[in-house]
Amino acid sequence: MLYRSILFFCLAGLIACGPEPLENWPQFGADEKNTGYHKSSTGITSPKLKWSFETEGRVDSSPVVADNVVFFGSDDHILYALDALTGEELWSFETGEAITAGLNFKNGVLYFGNEDGYFYALEAGSGNMLWSFRVIGSITSSPVISGDKVFFGSWDFHVYALDIHTGQELWNYKTGGPVVSSPAVFEGMVFFGSWDHSLYAFDQQTGKLVWEFKTGDMVASSPAVDNGRVYFGSHDNHLYSVDVADGREIWKFESEGWFHSSPAVTQSHVVAGSFDHYLYVIDRQSGELNWRFPVEGPVLSSPAVAGNTAYFSSFRRIFYAVDLAAREEKWRYQTGGNMVSSPAIAKGRIYFGSRDNRFYALE
Repeated sequence: MLYRSILFFCLAGLIACGPEPLENWPQFGADEKNTGYHKSSTGITSPKLKWSFETEGRVDSSPVVADNVVFFGSDDHILYALDALTGEELWSFETGEAITAGLNFKNGVLYFGNEDGYFYALEAGSGNMLWSFRVIGSITSSPVISGDKVFFGSWDFHVYALDIHTGQELWNYKTGGPVVSSPAVFEGMVFFGSWDHSLYAFDQQTGKLVWEFKTGDMVASSPAVDNGRVYFGSHDNHLYSVDVADGREIWKFESEGWFHSSPAVTQSHVVAGSFDHYLYVIDRQSGELNWRFPVEGPVLSSPAVAGNTAYFSSFRRIFYAVDLAAREEKWRYQTGGNMVSSPAIAKGRIYFGSRDNRFYALE
């Protein structure tokens, strides 16, 4: 009788009965905090190629999925919109240079930058341009949106905040080096890494610097924020946890290679790949190593975690699924090129690009 009552309330939606299904992956890192994590499992036990799509250039851009459409950019200067189920091209938008940054989908609008310094807002349904904004340097930083502002970095050393409706510049801040790190936002602040070796925290509204945390080398890794802490990697071979409010170091973890990959943050762990050919699973509270998984090649792709499985690619043509609870590889899938594209997960399928000029959907 108790089981029947629970089943009734689950079906009626009156009580929470497990995580909501993972329908969309609207930005790099899954959410505005860049956690790269969702409680729902994909259910993929052995990968099957659903479809692949060939472009005229390398696909380093990290895709987004929204409303049954997958969007990504290519080195052939084109942004593609494909049917997420069939891989059929719905529309494309040509720019003047390579698109290596990830994208952001918000309320039917797609936001992204490219390597000739333009930042675009397009109608996601048609590909029609709403506005564009030009900076001096290339844009390889994936954007994040909070409220009516979109934030991104550039190779011109600056961090930018634009109005999402008009593209008008609201503020900018000049760091001491290129900003390829993608931002994260949390409780009124926006966080960026720079090649000047620092992680920055700004007030979202004004662009005023709140604090700066210095590392031993450039910060290309994008920060992830959760529960009052910022997690990020540096080319000084360390992964850091710092306090959101004041930038105080809480812990740091050392590997034998760069942390170029951006971390995913689950309820208990920080998951990050390193240039030393390992994926690390670290206790998010203490910074102690839980375990590490050996990878064939450096890990530049940022992991996406769904349920207890981490999905990521290596720079040796292999895409991995690793069971974080069982501490073992679940499966692997080989493409024809090295990979830096970070995956998107939606409706039981995994999407990513490769330097073999193809974009893949696995199920």
